[in-house]
Amino acid sequence: MRRLIAFLILAASLAICASAAYVPDSETCENRDGRQLVIRTYTLPPGDDPRPLAGGQFTRDGYSYTFLSIVKEAKRFESKKTRSETVTVETETDDLAAILCALKAAIPYDDGEYIGTLTLDHTSLRTEATGYSTKRYTVSETKTYENLDRNDPSLIPRTTEKNGVTLALQGIEWHVQDMAAMGDDLTAALYTATAKYSASASYKAADGYATTATYTGETVSSGIASITYTVTYVGEPIPSQEPEQKRGHIPEPETVPEMESEPDTGPESETEQKPKPKPTSEKTTATPYAISAVIALLLLAGAAAAYMFLRKNTRIYAIETDGDGFELVGRQRLGTYCMTIDLPACTKYPRDIALVEIDGTAARKLSGKMVSVKLREGYAYQRIGPSDSGSYCFKIKT
Repeated sequence: MRRLIAFLILAASLAICASAAYVPDSETCENRDGRQLVIRTYTLPPGDDPRPLAGGQFTRDGYSYTFLSIVKEAKRFESKKTRSETVTVETETDDLAAILCALKAAIPYDDGEYIGTLTLDHTSLRTEATGYSTKRYTVSETKTYENLDRNDPSLIPRTTEKNGVTLALQGIEWHVQDMAAMGDDLTAALYTATAKYSASASYKAADGYATTATYTGETVSSGIASITYTVTYVGEPIPSQEPEQKRGHIPEPETVPEMESEPDTGPESETEQKPKPKPTSEKTTATPYAISAVIALLLLAGAAAAYMFLRKNTRIYAIETDGDGFELVGRQRLGTYCMTIDLPACTKYPRDIALVEIDGTAARKLSGKMVSVKLREGYAYQRIGPSDSGSYCFKIKT
């Protein structure tokens, strides 16, 4: 019993919090086409759920108001700003043509708020070496010495200079340049020497080049700043109720116990004697039984209320696999504080079409109200029509 009472208190608290979560920006009361209307406007952030605005019932000035309609109007915004972004690319050379090939003419921009396209600013290019390393190479030179009277290596210089580098002699090749007759024989008279020189040299070379470039352009931020909801309630006059007159039994006045007279014993007889009340043991004995009966009635009333409050009064059907009929896939409860049918919570999500059946008692209570149907993607809405007898059925595309 305590759990049931706690549950009912929690449900009532949630309903009060939901209805008081939003304060209307304005409220007007007017009579339009013979109907008494209350019109409220609310401004909500784009991510807030507007369904609590469509629920609830209230009375005012002799009218009972229920939800009639809700109109949504989105207020958009747009802001423009100039943005810049720096990009770095690496190339093997510092040649401008190679650098421009590595850079894009334009890049997209998106920081989560502003989006746009940025173009390359050619005047912003800055190129620097990423690092240096030592490179070694060989410097070589070949020289020819002619008209030498003998093939003596001492006649050939041991070193030579080239581009500021001193080269050392590595080898000599001798060739006879001219012959001379000595008796019957010919002997070499002149020689030509081909001398080869070489040396190792080094220089500092860039490992690569990094170029920074700036892209600039106009970006735009746009979206929905807020949503204004206009909620209309229609009122019905509350019938006046006259107090019922109790008929039949007229309560009898309580009987005052008579005082017993005592013989006159002198002056004391002049003093008025106080009556002694009769014992009321019967009433005292009956009191615990009355309390027990009241508690039993309260328990029965609470159990009946819990059953009516928690009973699932809505059945959901899906098309059978062979397409010949419908199968029951879920039972849920609709009521004043629960105006949503959750299709993904069914044992099987309805394909193409869902058939919803609301029993007669719930349908009569919800007549004219808007219920929401939760789909896998978004929501659908259905106004409950009149149901004089029997259940109310409607179909929803899933």
